[in-house]
Parts: sequence; C-alpha cells; structure tokens
Amino acid sequence: MFIDTGGFSKQMELSPYILNQISIGLERADIIIVLFDATQPPTQEDEELMEMVRKYNRPVLLVANKIDTKKSQENINEYYKFGEIIPISVTHKKNIDLLKEKLLSFAKEGERKKRTHAAKIAVVGRPNVGKSSIVNAILNEERVNVSPFPGTTTDSIDTEFKYKNELYLLIDTAGLRRKSKIKKDIEKISALRSILSINRADIVILIVDAKEGITAEDKKIASYTQKLNKCLIVVLNKWDTVEKKTETLQKTKK
Repeated sequence: MFIDTGGFSKQMELSPYILNQISIGLERADIIIVLFDATQPPTQEDEELMEMVRKYNRPVLLVANKIDTKKSQENINEYYKFGEIIPISVTHKKNIDLLKEKLLSFAKEGERKKRTHAAKIAVVGRPNVGKSSIVNAILNEERVNVSPFPGTTTDSIDTEFKYKNELYLLIDTAGLRRKSKIKKDIEKISALRSILSINRADIVILIVDAKEGITAEDKKIASYTQKLNKCLIVVLNKWDTVEKKTETLQKTKK
C-alpha cells in the first residue's frame, strides 16, 4: 500500500492538515520514499524533512526527480549528503524501473529483518508529568530529551530495549491534552500521535502527577485504553511531593 502525503514546506503552519498527513504517513509506513526536486539544490526544508524522517527508524529511499537538465545533474551531487540518491525523471520515465527494483529489494530485506517484540509499550500522560524522565530511567540512558518546560517532546519516539533476553519496544509520546485546551495546531498533531501510539501498543503506561492526582483527562486516557482492551498500568510520579500518601493512593485506586 502506498501512502501519498502533501508537500512539506515552511508554510506548514498555514496547512496543519498536510503536516498531520505527513506525520501519520510516516508513523504507518514500513518504507519511506523522500522525493527531492533536482531542479534546485537542497533547501532548509529538505534538511528539516530529513531530520523528521530519521526519527522514525524506517528504511528510506532518497529519490531526486526532474533530472532532465544539466543543472539538475549538478544539483544531484549536493543531495548525496543525505545518503544514496536514485535519480529519476517521471516525465521522461528515466530510471523508474531502477526505483521499482530498489523498492522491491527494500521490501524483501524488511521482511527478512522484521523484528518481533515481546510487547510494545506506550508511555502516555499529560504534559510535564515526567514521561521522558521515566523512559530514561527505564532505559538507564538519555535517549529522550528532557526539559523542565511542558510539551518539549512533540513526536512519538520508538526505542528498543532488551530485558531477560526478550526484545521490547518502548514508545514515548507527546503529552495528551483535552481538545478545548489545545490551541496550537502542532499540539493537536501531538495529541493525535499519542492516540496512534496507544493504538499500536500492547501495554499502556499512564503517568500521573501524584500531587495533582487523577484528572478528568487521565480518566479519558484510561477509558480509551481499556476500550481497546489494552493492558493499562497507572504510575504516580513525583510521589515525594505528596504529603497525604495513603489518602492519595486510595483516591487513585478508586
């Protein structure tokens, strides 16, 4: 199945639908094809797109289209900084068969290397409850950027780890917020990606701020997870800030 997305550009803030479409497409893809315009040298947007694509840890085919002119041929050399480039011309059907062969080769290689995880674990929760810090503690290394400011991690980040010779996939998501409180388009996309992460997971770890207690949004996250028949684990973070520990624990259990 091919997933065609809208064009990536600096005008993305004017078209959140396209950014949303790209984000979902990258999330669902087994192989990613990045298409460059060879009539011009690499742009800042190309740099940003490649940075976005690399986060997904998928096989990537880099393709430069419109190679019909001498200038295009010169521009292609600059694209090799991103990796191996497949030069094509859709208009004149140049190297289309080569692209098909490469794509088929990637697909077969992907089937051979396809990993089986004992479980996929999604770590979810509202912004600034300490999800990334807990992921780092589990992995015992700084694999996710941690910041005191809420909403720093806007993408779902997949990390593999081994425990007792079993391979697991840990999915750290952006914070979930109620729709009424989401004002920026990027936050809407982050919330959607978190929901997609829950859909992918076998086990969902819901991180709750122990001092604030279970909120209405936490309950909605838990309810959504249970409707999908996922295993749900609720973790009370920042426990050291709670004074009435027994009372808080009882309220959480209810």
